[in-house]
Amino acid sequence: MFILIILTLIVILFIALVVLHSYLKYGFRLTFNFFLFSFLYVSKWLLKNLDNQLAAFKTAQQVRIFETLAAGKSIFYKNILISLGNISVIFGWMFLFYFGWYLANKIVERLKGHNGRVFPTLLLAGLIIACAVYIIETLGNSLGWWGWSIPVSGVDKYLVGCPFHPIKKSFYFSIYFLAAYFLIECTRFKRTNWKTIFFIIPFIHIFTITIFGTGDLPRFIEHILSFAILAILTLFSRLDFEFNFTFNRPRLFQILDKTILLIILAILLSLSITNIIVMKQPLLNVSLLPFVILLLFALDFIPIYFILTSASILILLFKHMAFPIFIPVVTILILKYFVPILNKEKG
Repeated sequence: MFILIILTLIVILFIALVVLHSYLKYGFRLTFNFFLFSFLYVSKWLLKNLDNQLAAFKTAQQVRIFETLAAGKSIFYKNILISLGNISVIFGWMFLFYFGWYLANKIVERLKGHNGRVFPTLLLAGLIIACAVYIIETLGNSLGWWGWSIPVSGVDKYLVGCPFHPIKKSFYFSIYFLAAYFLIECTRFKRTNWKTIFFIIPFIHIFTITIFGTGDLPRFIEHILSFAILAILTLFSRLDFEFNFTFNRPRLFQILDKTILLIILAILLSLSITNIIVMKQPLLNVSLLPFVILLLFALDFIPIYFILTSASILILLFKHMAFPIFIPVVTILILKYFVPILNKEKG
């Protein structure tokens, strides 16, 4: 219970920081809508996947152990446990949504020809959130907080401490929300009939179920089609962000901006030390590497050649377990070098 209370308080603090950051950068309207609709989006998902009173963190295929924590306790204790768990999950996802956008913006600013573009930002935000979930899932599995009862995937051998399933799900879960929000609130579509924006994803969902039936195959095809559309739009669409807000608090914003980065760096350092000293499993630090690489790309004072050299060394050291590093590195290299060449040839 004590650990869950501390975790909930930390998540609430994080939410307070990013709400203030968003307000200073984007103004009241965008901030209010972002956190309101992210709250509703995650709450709807959580309620959909709750299949009994104590399964505060349970999805259809995931086995959680919070029932064990509440075993033999009073109804009041169980309700408190469920409430804290739900708050942590909802606010945790809200924080991840905004942090993914925040860090993706910093990376996109370094990419020639992409600054202010919607779809590169969306793709990178999804990758950042997926890499963060990789860390969270590895930590939770290692501490015995939860486990997964799903068939072993061929991709699982490239990961440390958790299956590929939750990472893949988190990527799509985040881009479905961020895509709708970006298009409705942050682009020229906000001046049009925004209901048409929601057509494409439900259409893909209905199409795959109608053609392929129910089960895992339709969802797999749905995800592949969604990713293909996102990739094509990332490479070829020139849709820009449009904000109707004048940024006028640079000093406080800069302090807060650096504070968020410092907190994330402190968390990564704490996790690394915990894996080595407390859990005595230094290999778990491999799960931090994809996120760390993305974080380095976001820091404009770190040369890209240094990041690429570091990634190459890590891959040589950890071999197949460091394979997830390839995904963010290759994605950013394509955006930085291939897309400008493609656009130049088209011009």
